[in-house]
Amino acid sequence: MECLSYCIADKIDLQKAESKLKKNFSLKIERSREVIHASDHELQKEVFIFKNGSLVTWGYKRYETKRLIQTLHTSESYSIKEMSHDEFSCKYANITEMYPDVHIPFIPPPHSTDSATLGF
Repeated sequence: MECLSYCIADKIDLQKAESKLKKNFSLKIERSREVIHASDHELQKEVFIFKNGSLVTWGYKRYETKRLIQTLHTSESYSIKEMSHDEFSCKYANITEMYPDVHIPFIPPPHSTDSATLGF
């Protein structure tokens, strides 16, 4: 499963972002004061949108994330000149491997109630 993280703005208006997501995507959406969690349990895809301008996806490919970012672009309070991003991949097993350079004894699947333990 791939994890992509982006800094897309200095600040995101979560109320506007939530309405844009509802209008343009078929996702289950939960919003708190600081973050929106949108998910498609069938396709095992999740996105977290933080009011500080960060966006993190699980299970999305980079080309799929572009559509999310374009949709959210009009929800940004302040744009930034250059968007930054990071990515890593992981596979579930007794020893979960994440690239680059992180090995984790166990990461539960996204909708599991188990907790993950990170080790570097």
